[in-house]
Amino acid sequence: MNNESQLDEGLASLLRLLRAVEALLHQPSLRSEIYSFKLSSELGGNDALRIRELIALQQTTVCEPLDQMKEALTQKLEVHIQQENAALLYAKALTSPLRRIPPEILSVIVEFHVFRNQGSVWTFMHVCRAWRIAAIGTSRLWKAIYLGHPPLTDVPPYTYIRCASEEQLQAYLKYSESRLTDLRVGQLPVSQLKLLLDLVHRHKPTIKLRLYSEPPIPGMNQLPNIQWDFSELQQLFTVRRQSVQQAVRQSTTLRTLATTTEVASKLDIGNGLPRLQRLILAGASGQLPRQLLVTCTSLHTLALNLDYAPIVDPPIELPSLVKFCLVAGGGVGAEWPVNSPKLRELEVATKLPNFSPTRSITFNAA
Repeated sequence: MNNESQLDEGLASLLRLLRAVEALLHQPSLRSEIYSFKLSSELGGNDALRIRELIALQQTTVCEPLDQMKEALTQKLEVHIQQENAALLYAKALTSPLRRIPPEILSVIVEFHVFRNQGSVWTFMHVCRAWRIAAIGTSRLWKAIYLGHPPLTDVPPYTYIRCASEEQLQAYLKYSESRLTDLRVGQLPVSQLKLLLDLVHRHKPTIKLRLYSEPPIPGMNQLPNIQWDFSELQQLFTVRRQSVQQAVRQSTTLRTLATTTEVASKLDIGNGLPRLQRLILAGASGQLPRQLLVTCTSLHTLALNLDYAPIVDPPIELPSLVKFCLVAGGGVGAEWPVNSPKLRELEVATKLPNFSPTRSITFNAA
């Protein structure tokens, strides 16, 4: 009798277990806490533990695929939304009034903005494809480069494309197809200037310079002595003797030279500079480079900025000189430095050493 009662109780427990599992399989979304509560009240401790394990396994089996399916559908929906937005933007671009303007007119607008309004060409490169193509196709913009941030003082800054980073310089070198280039070096750290100059020479080893300018900044001697092609150089502004000497040897078209009296006095003149028309010299002493000046037979403008009065005996004969500018400490000195029968403009100013001019006299002859 006892065995039969134990068997009946075992069968009843098994039946309850099967019903609980069946209910779990048909209702997988119910929380495990509810099942645990029901099973704990109907079954023994071991049976309840087994049911909890089955519930956890069933939830993992059912919920994980649902989460994965939800994530996949969400990603597909996001991709579809992005595609629709791109198609909408493209449709709007097709109806833009900009597409009705010929590329030649866009190039004129770019030139006007850069040359007249002192704007930056890089502004157009980040607007849209049409403006980018117009800026790249405007060849006049890609003939002069300025390495630096600050504005230029001696020439209009908007005639040069400013490149202060490697990305901008690489873009300029990529789009520039000009045979002659104007290169001005601005106020940047020497390490950065060295990097940019090496980049120019590496990407354009055969570049020919029409104008080359270096600022008199500390550490200029640390810059690489790059052998530029000066065969068609017309203007040179530098205080480095190597660059001036190279220009004197190579260029037959040099028209303007700005350097120091110390550099000019140590040059190997050779055949001289018969085509030089404008000479600008600055120095701490009053010594003038007579050997250089007497070879400049076509010189029509001479500007001297000296800390002391020029020392010249006898005066230098410059037959073509039309304009003479002299800024010197202590005035003109005992002897007039130059003679010219064609002199028409004369500017004289006195100053203290290392200070700005204090008095000036300007004379214009008819």
